[in-house]
Amino acid sequence: MSDADYIKGACIHCQGRISFPTAALGSTIACPHCSKPTPLTDPNAAPSDTIKGACGSCSGRISFPAAAAGSTIACPHCGEPTVLAGPGGAPSPAPATPTPVAGPGPGRAPAPATRTPQRQIYKARIPTPNSGKGKMIAFVSVGAVALIAVCVGVTLMIVKKGDGGGSGGPGGSGLELVSHELQKAAEGGLIYVVGVVTNHDPEQYFNVKVEFDLFDSEGQPLGDAQDFNSNMAANTDWEFKALALEESVSSVKPKANGGVSGEKASEAP
Repeated sequence: MSDADYIKGACIHCQGRISFPTAALGSTIACPHCSKPTPLTDPNAAPSDTIKGACGSCSGRISFPAAAAGSTIACPHCGEPTVLAGPGGAPSPAPATPTPVAGPGPGRAPAPATRTPQRQIYKARIPTPNSGKGKMIAFVSVGAVALIAVCVGVTLMIVKKGDGGGSGGPGGSGLELVSHELQKAAEGGLIYVVGVVTNHDPEQYFNVKVEFDLFDSEGQPLGDAQDFNSNMAANTDWEFKALALEESVSSVKPKANGGVSGEKASEAP
């Protein structure tokens, strides 16, 4: 494409400059500077194309281009995910704060005190042939042993549940980048990195992001591509679509941590 086929815009969060193909106008991408989702808009658009709305969490005022209506962004005031909507629209509220889970760690309620079972000791006198006197021995009741075994089993279940639950991502994360590939749009010549992320955990994740390094045919780095999902429910798949702003991209590689990251609901502050 020639320079005339590109538009120079700015991120609505950090005001970082973004150059993108005209065919991508109206798309929402993760800003290459601050990584927050931002719509690709024409800075020369008429003022009437600007809408003033409010955050669904903190009610902070947000001005945005009309083409960005319906997009989900991180609020520039409180940082929570919110849907861009005009005064007549109903902004989507931020995800509800998860119920504190018992156990150590930020945002968790103190674990209930565990009562140590008392072992009952019985004494019996057994006569011996030599002395004729009874010999004192101690034994633990079968009931106490069973109670201890139950407590140990419950403890193991709690530990197993707290280890992340998922089996997909690195470092115990339940997020897994299942597949990814380059895909060229049928019209406009835009190139995307498309694929699937799976949440193996039995709880939701917030602010899930995929990140890829882009390379040309000779293996030289060209930049990166990102996509963002504000809320990913438990045991679900997300079909992402990250826009690659460089038309000469030939190959792609996930960034560190498997190319996917997010905040688990139980670990949110």
